[in-house]
Amino acid sequence: MLIASALLLATPAMASSIGISPGEIIIEAGARWGKAKVFNNGNEAVTLRLSLVDMMMTSSGALEPVKAGAPDAPSPDTTNPEADYFAANKLRVTPSHLEIPPGKSHDIKFLVRPEGQIVNGSFHTHLNVTIIPTFDQYSLSVPDTPAGGGLSVGALPVFNFAYPVWLHRGPIDPVTITLSDPKLIQPKDPTSKINAVSVLVTRQGTGRFASELSLYFKPDGDMKEVKIGNIKRFTIYPEISALRQHISFSPDMLEKASLTSDDVISSPGSIRVQLEQTSRKTPPNVVLLIWRN
Repeated sequence: MLIASALLLATPAMASSIGISPGEIIIEAGARWGKAKVFNNGNEAVTLRLSLVDMMMTSSGALEPVKAGAPDAPSPDTTNPEADYFAANKLRVTPSHLEIPPGKSHDIKFLVRPEGQIVNGSFHTHLNVTIIPTFDQYSLSVPDTPAGGGLSVGALPVFNFAYPVWLHRGPIDPVTITLSDPKLIQPKDPTSKINAVSVLVTRQGTGRFASELSLYFKPDGDMKEVKIGNIKRFTIYPEISALRQHISFSPDMLEKASLTSDDVISSPGSIRVQLEQTSRKTPPNVVLLIWRN
């Protein structure tokens, strides 16, 4: 009997060449549709399947798919169990299938369902992009077949990407953010050094929120305060009221400041975390002193 195996060729490279602009789609109140551009920077044509998938945020900051038939806010730490936070049933992405030649791009649209079917609020979903390998991207190897051999079928890897999509309708409560309960993170390995902090982030309001969360160290004396860690795009979704966020010390930032993690923890000085105001639509800077040596 024939023994055959399918080997995927170049798919990881293909996956890294696919992108979307903007990386977060926002459909403002009053708009009937939103748009984005999917691009292929690789050397091979790609076939993509597009769909909208609702994802909920947990108190750890992880995103989990909302299962079909589950309530709209299945997380036990939700801000409001009766609220509707998700947008997949309020939007339609078109086209749903794309073939993009190498070096080219394709426009896609997010069509909003009739206004009367959507209550006021801020809703989110995710654009799920699936790369569909073609037959040409596989090779079929047929080794010598020993007597009594069986048929072996190789697994077919599939690559998925998810991009946030927001739909705003009507007046939206402004978001306020509070930072509290700072902690130094003790490594599980007792021989390892402390190289991270955590902070409890609490939100109020129904709107979208995204900002930069930065960590600073100020040595005592005349030395300048330096940034030692950051999360470029920190977000907390409206279905949860709080999450605990870890911020690691950045080796590159420490090296640039001629510091080590030991310097930060043991030297006289202070550590603080700051939620930066990155645009006029984000709240003012929120600052919390974490540690004073």
